[in-house]
Amino acid sequence: EEEEEEDAITASAPATTESLIQLLQQALQSGNDAMLELALQVNDDQVMERTIFSLPANLLSILLTQITTRLVKRPGRALPLSSWLKLVLLQTNKLEQEQQEQSNSEIAVVQQQLQPLRNLLQERTESFASLLKLEGRLAMLTNHHGGYTN
Repeated sequence: EEEEEEDAITASAPATTESLIQLLQQALQSGNDAMLELALQVNDDQVMERTIFSLPANLLSILLTQITTRLVKRPGRALPLSSWLKLVLLQTNKLEQEQQEQSNSEIAVVQQQLQPLRNLLQERTESFASLLKLEGRLAMLTNHHGGYTN
């Protein structure tokens, strides 16, 4: 079994939906970060979509947590992980709509799982205006400084 994991991790062939489903399920069930990172490197939208829509709800929950953790640790990965995040959220929402008879405790669990992502997005949007002002000031200083050296 370990050899199969190593083969999956080192495989360089283009991902198929079947291979990605298997890799992602193994990674999420075993907590194998290397396998999960390999799966998250896939950027074929159709393969990603079919994979996410094939995952069971419990693994979607784990994947959401894993993606959020990666975004918190390395915000620079937001662009490559955004497609994965979007698909997970869409599928989670779809499953929730299909199960309209949810109890309040199930809704609370989903809200709890989304809270770190909500916090991350709120922090980023709150600091955006300050960063834009800082960028403007730096541009003014650079232009002003450039005027003296010419």
